[in-house]
Amino acid sequence: MEEGLNTPAKIVAKDLDQHRVANLMDLNPQLDRLRLGRVETLSFSVHGIPVEAALYLPPDYKPGTRYPLVIQTHGYDAQRFSMDGLDEWSSGFAARPLAAAGILVVQAQRFVNQEDHDRVGADRTLGTTVEQSFRNFMSLVYAQIVDELDRRSMIDKEKVGISGFSRTVWFVAYAMTHTDTHFNAVLLTDGIDGGYFDYIADRLTEFEIDNGGLAPFGTSGLHLWMDQAPGFSLDRIHMPVRLVSFRNPLSLWEMFIGLQLQDKPVELIELPDAEHLMEKPSDRHAAMQGMVDWFRFWLQGYRDPDPTKADEYERWQKMTHQLAEDRTFQSK
Repeated sequence: MEEGLNTPAKIVAKDLDQHRVANLMDLNPQLDRLRLGRVETLSFSVHGIPVEAALYLPPDYKPGTRYPLVIQTHGYDAQRFSMDGLDEWSSGFAARPLAAAGILVVQAQRFVNQEDHDRVGADRTLGTTVEQSFRNFMSLVYAQIVDELDRRSMIDKEKVGISGFSRTVWFVAYAMTHTDTHFNAVLLTDGIDGGYFDYIADRLTEFEIDNGGLAPFGTSGLHLWMDQAPGFSLDRIHMPVRLVSFRNPLSLWEMFIGLQLQDKPVELIELPDAEHLMEKPSDRHAAMQGMVDWFRFWLQGYRDPDPTKADEYERWQKMTHQLAEDRTFQSK
């Protein structure tokens, strides 16, 4: 099988002696009917470490135009063709549909040198535990992506969204609450957040390591968690947040209720029968179309005229008022 960032998978036969290649089967002939934008490799350095990401461009991309940006997380496979951004993990990604709508998408990231993976984990200047080092490194990655594309005059820094899925829900939640990187809209899908409620409800003792190595009991443990866990810093969130849960809504409950109690713009969508890595086409459509609608609304001001989505846009319009009031309160 042969494929690449811009080449859909095909089954081929190779004559190694004659250096000839014959196509045997095009696995996705329907893609020939679509205008797909190019995918380029985005190279940059973070904390002195070279990394790469995939940059999905709109089909009619015009150099010098500043586009909205969505950062998708959880890695990047340089050898694969993908519609979603990463190995068809459509649970929390929709790279090509977003690009087709005029939004740049960055699928982040991979280490250029694989040994740098262990270097980051062992770097105690990044965090007191391996998990914290990777979390903090990824916050630097997100910030560098924005700065790099802004330097290249490719994006509008006031129109940046980010999507976290599974473990990177925690990475993104931390970046939202503990860094200065500005996001205009956030989507968090079926993941962990390193929070106190999830720790108690599901006995996720790994959160002790995630938050610095202590349990959230006693003076030292409580102070550490209050400083590190995103759930204790939800007052710092001043952006619309869409939470998507599959079989366990409690995993995102702390953030949902915490933001609701502060009258901040947030919604929780539940797909109770969906697998963590989605399989059913109906679930994939719900997740991906919801993601496209969400980011197009907040980054482009676009409303799909489909009358079946009227309730969705009415809900989001109310959230714009919440956001305006929250930012007004923040500025005082």
